[in-house]
Amino acid sequence: MVNRFSILIPILMLFISAGVLAQGRLIRLGSNNGFPEYLAGQLPYSSGASFQKIKLEIFGGSWHNNTLGENIYYISSRDGIKINQEVHGGSYDRYILKVYDNGNGYDFVIKISAHYPFIYIRSRMMDLGSSLTENTILDYDATGKTDITSQVIPNILYASKNNGNIGIGTTNPDSKLTVKGNIHAEEVKIDLSVPGPDYVFKEDYDLKPLEEVQNYIEEHGHLPNIPSAKEMEENGVRLGKMNMKLLEKIEELTLYVIELKKENETQQKQIEQLRLK
Repeated sequence: MVNRFSILIPILMLFISAGVLAQGRLIRLGSNNGFPEYLAGQLPYSSGASFQKIKLEIFGGSWHNNTLGENIYYISSRDGIKINQEVHGGSYDRYILKVYDNGNGYDFVIKISAHYPFIYIRSRMMDLGSSLTENTILDYDATGKTDITSQVIPNILYASKNNGNIGIGTTNPDSKLTVKGNIHAEEVKIDLSVPGPDYVFKEDYDLKPLEEVQNYIEEHGHLPNIPSAKEMEENGVRLGKMNMKLLEKIEELTLYVIELKKENETQQKQIEQLRLK
């Protein structure tokens, strides 16, 4: 008599193995890899009955240890394709997200775009009335499909690089916080990296004569010690430094007004003396 357990064990192992594989796919390739593509999920065309959403996660990047982060896409096709993107840890290299029209809906594909990729892809789909299900990551052939990637621009929610820089609205933050867009805040506190301009009121401060300032403006088209419009357009404006420069000019203007007031008072006294003669 055949032991029932000897039959059940291989079947159970098969299910367990299939379940593990369904959790995602590891991609590790060398150079000259041919830049393959992998199907990460599919969604139908937009309609009143399309409720599906995909969460696509890619961990890693290259073989090196500087790509330890994760790239996450949140995808829906209802009311048109919408993709929200988050990048954690600066892992956004060695691959790109492609979108194809397959004639019945949309294919969302990870394409290897450089040598030595080492990434782990996991994709899950949420559908109306069912639980979150795993998408199997399959080799992909784009033959006969229409590439519409250029028509779909991801909405970048958040990005961080492996150097700790954080970006909102950009995947390439060049500072500890880079925001591509407007910022609304009740208050902003800036630590000064330059001295406050109280030095303007010291006796040894070199306050330029107004005639010299006028000549400078006529020659350069902007105030002394203030960057030109072209420089500000090309390099941006550092708020802390610029605010101190503007305060310097305000304090200089105050000194000019005080001088003019003294000159005016002297002239008034001279006029009064001439009137009394």
